[in-house]
Amino acid sequence: GSWVNGELIGPGEFQCEQYTYTINIINSELSETTTTLNTISIKYTNGDYYNGQCSGSLNQITLHGYGCYTTTIPTISTFEGHFMNNMRHGLGKSIERGYTWEGYWVNDNMHGVIKVSRANGESYCGMYVDGQRHGSGVFTTADGDVADEVYCEHKLVSSVRRVKAIIKT
Repeated sequence: GSWVNGELIGPGEFQCEQYTYTINIINSELSETTTTLNTISIKYTNGDYYNGQCSGSLNQITLHGYGCYTTTIPTISTFEGHFMNNMRHGLGKSIERGYTWEGYWVNDNMHGVIKVSRANGESYCGMYVDGQRHGSGVFTTADGDVADEVYCEHKLVSSVRRVKAIIKT
């Protein structure tokens, strides 16, 4: 990349102790040692990439703010949402292997009401604690059948299928 008036501008390659990655500074307030990176694009040597907000310095970039992180190994997965200190933290959406999780993350774990959708049309909307189903939720099949479920530490403890009303005309 290039330095213009003390700021790194445009694409370049940067190496530090932990990573070698290609970066593209789109908008920044930057010095050689300390920076607030507003928008950055990073491609890591393992094939992962990140586009979004960061903080820190070029020697130690921290994912912080809104962004999109995509992993490529062992499977492609994407998280788009809020990061804090390199962890998913806040509202976000994760997609991997035909599943979509939407909701809130705390310290890299799903926490609170999460909606899980599968590519086959099934869905679950319910409580998660520390990344595990815990509490009540609603499971819906692709055909529209609905069950009220209760989980304890990711184990199903109760499932009551709702009866569909039959309306005669």
